[in-house]
Amino acid sequence: MKPEPEWDAAGLTHDQLVRGVRAYVDDMQKLEAGLALERRTPEEIIHDKLSWQGQFTASSDPELVERRKDFFFGLNLGWKALAHERFNLFSTAASVSAYALSGYAHQYGRRTIEITPEQRNALAACAEVVGIPFDPEATEISIPESALYRNERLLEAALGTKGNYLDKDRGGKLFPSQKPPEKK
Repeated sequence: MKPEPEWDAAGLTHDQLVRGVRAYVDDMQKLEAGLALERRTPEEIIHDKLSWQGQFTASSDPELVERRKDFFFGLNLGWKALAHERFNLFSTAASVSAYALSGYAHQYGRRTIEITPEQRNALAACAEVVGIPFDPEATEISIPESALYRNERLLEAALGTKGNYLDKDRGGKLFPSQKPPEKK
């Protein structure tokens, strides 16, 4: 595997970011094929990279560590929101994404994730690599309904029904007290 450029490095052009993301995805797919591992989709590979990167930043400079954590926190959530509907409903990536996105919506009272210009550039590169439409001028990413109501989707898939299991006395939701906040 070739060393990849840091996705949060200042001054990288869009093309450099795309090449770096594409090279990383290609290398991981080759590695997984060579080890006879279950193949992840490019969306899942990027998801896992961003989830890991946001948690592990090694440096003796506490300011740098904090900047990278902030950068990857927003980038990671933004990617989860962009790619969530492309994940297999029963995959780990879908589960982790739904948990993180619904937790964010409840904790911050928002259905969108604000992104910085640097995060937007990295998201644009990731989206281009996997073919997800992305507005290069975006300042926030909407959290998809499917992430906020994942449990309902799982029940529908398991029961082969659409909404028949819901308690109508609770407004048609399993857990009405956990409804995400209204859109702002």
